[in-house]
Amino acid sequence: MKLVKIHLYLIVTALVLVWACDRPLEITGEDGATNLELVEMAKPGDTGGNDGAGNGNGNGNGNGNNDGIGNDKGNGGGNGNGNGNGKGSGGGKKGDLYGDLYVLYRDANGVPILSENGCVQPVDAYGIPLPLDEECHPFDETAVIEVALGRLNNVRSPEKTLLRGLDEVLGFLVQADTIKTDAAGRMVINIDGVDKTTDAPIENLAIYREMLNNGSISVNLKGTVVIEDGLEVMFDGDTEPDASDLFVARGFLAGATDKSIALSIDKIMYSHVIMELDGTIVQNGLEYIDFLGLNFTYDRETTYAEAYVDVLVEVAPGSYERQTVNIYEAVFDGQIYSETGGIAVYTMAADDARRVIEYIHEYEIPL
Repeated sequence: MKLVKIHLYLIVTALVLVWACDRPLEITGEDGATNLELVEMAKPGDTGGNDGAGNGNGNGNGNGNNDGIGNDKGNGGGNGNGNGNGKGSGGGKKGDLYGDLYVLYRDANGVPILSENGCVQPVDAYGIPLPLDEECHPFDETAVIEVALGRLNNVRSPEKTLLRGLDEVLGFLVQADTIKTDAAGRMVINIDGVDKTTDAPIENLAIYREMLNNGSISVNLKGTVVIEDGLEVMFDGDTEPDASDLFVARGFLAGATDKSIALSIDKIMYSHVIMELDGTIVQNGLEYIDFLGLNFTYDRETTYAEAYVDVLVEVAPGSYERQTVNIYEAVFDGQIYSETGGIAVYTMAADDARRVIEYIHEYEIPL
């Protein structure tokens, strides 16, 4: 009898194993939902974008429908590896999977200068274009320079995240008695005598996108509101950004990026591409801002000569006192910069604003 029971047990166990092996693996997400399929992990350089139009669409293995950053040319669901200039379409989230971003050969507006085969062109540490194979990959991949977006990776956030950041700012704006900027150009909203500096990266990024796409912010302000520091252009109702809009926006870009890491041309241009900002220059289905055509101008002394902040200054080892300092002297040591031009000038303006934020953050007076 015992032998019969053992045989029956083995048969039942075998049947259960066969049944289990024939079932798909169940993966339970954070929300408790169960996914009845396996998602293949993307290899380094894959970009998770299907139906992408533009200069290089990544291998969208798995989560797909995200912004692809690819280094191959062609329209459709391309199979690009690496970095560059393409973007996938659709999808509720951007950038779940993406490849490395490389410093590219660009013109004065930041638009990639393509190779004879229509490939985006990575450059080496000296700015020299790297030779590419027939599939647009550098022969020497060790010579490319990677671009890290840092906090600007927020450009890959779901649309609802950016909209929530914008709504947060609009909620304060409708109550504002005064709207001005801090020394770096970030927006300061005063309500009932209390200042609120817009310092959250997502909020700054959301405002930045609105300004560069629409030229202004659509909001019903109080009739008695006082607007200062050139922010009037934010609420003038224009629909096309101009040089004055770009100048105001540079403070919001500074507020959206890392305080202690310099902005670069490629970091800004990749952020623009991933956010799908509007522009008048079109290349391979992507739009770029015509900084030269807008006659963008930045003068450091004019911007910061009258900017003052209260900070803690070390007057003796370990001893600090509150002082009011001039930003132009304290941060820039009075070094002159005054240019009209393209993306290089805009990058300098935005990075100077970032430097001011870093200074304020480092020497700010504790509350």
